[in-house]
Amino acid sequence: MINNTMERNDTDLIERIAQEHGLSTASAKAVVDDVQSDADVALVCSECGDTEDDGARVVSAFTDPRDGEKRALCDSCFAGLLESRTMLSPQQARILPLMLAGWGPTEIADALGIDRPNVSVQQSKIRGRVDEAFEQLEEARSTLAVLEDLTNVETNQ
Repeated sequence: MINNTMERNDTDLIERIAQEHGLSTASAKAVVDDVQSDADVALVCSECGDTEDDGARVVSAFTDPRDGEKRALCDSCFAGLLESRTMLSPQQARILPLMLAGWGPTEIADALGIDRPNVSVQQSKIRGRVDEAFEQLEEARSTLAVLEDLTNVETNQ
């Protein structure tokens, strides 16, 4: 009897959370399970609330550089973030989360409804853009180091 009461209270709580946040019951349960387990890999997208069970292809955990908080994004929300904050094309932004999840070109092509050769070309372009970004980052760091050295010299005189 006690177990049945506890299970019903848990179900009521999950249903209330789902209603309050506009989530499906499965998404709300995933959020509760995620919080209770303190898992390294989140079970639910922090933007849209989707889980892999709800149809998200991938839910990826990452540390948000702005606030250091652990977050998770489904492939669709992750693609939107990449598209808005990087030099990737919209198609490349949709491919990258799946690449990072370890999907091969055939799996990506099937999931996104595009040709496999196109996926391979886009993967190559993504790698090139990543390499280019790291080169630019190194140049910026070198420039910053020189400017800091010059600033230190000027303040010591």
